[in-house]
Amino acid sequence: MVVPPGHVDFLRQPLSFWLATAALDNTPEVIKCTGVLFQPETDTFTCFAPLKFCRTGFRHLEENPVMALVGVELYTYEGYQYKGPYISHRECSTGEVAFQLAYMKQLTDILHSFGYSGPGYYKAYVHHPFVAFTFRATQVFDQSPKSGTGGELAKPAT
Repeated sequence: MVVPPGHVDFLRQPLSFWLATAALDNTPEVIKCTGVLFQPETDTFTCFAPLKFCRTGFRHLEENPVMALVGVELYTYEGYQYKGPYISHRECSTGEVAFQLAYMKQLTDILHSFGYSGPGYYKAYVHHPFVAFTFRATQVFDQSPKSGTGGELAKPAT
């Protein structure tokens, strides 16, 4: 297991998640996730996002099938990056859409507690239809704002 066991509960929280792809020339594309499910047995992430935000990401994945996911806990800024090979993408099921809507409600409630417009955030990022991306984490990096940020926590087995 590459993802530390302590991250399993962390990843179940309403975190701010961002998925990234990159072209071969390292031009990045960042996609706001509307929910994430993690399978610890396989270090596999399923990341959900509105299709309208994914067009460039699809092109990048054709030439460079690597994904990175950053998850940040909004109250503490604890954050991690999970990186690894892209496996697949597909349209979301009805149940996955319901999961995303509930997830985004939880996240917007947190943002509203900070004084931001929860409904505005929800409106900006919730757009049907949704896509599910799957990738397997082979590396984990600390992204928390402190000394040592950016350091690799987990390395692929050699």
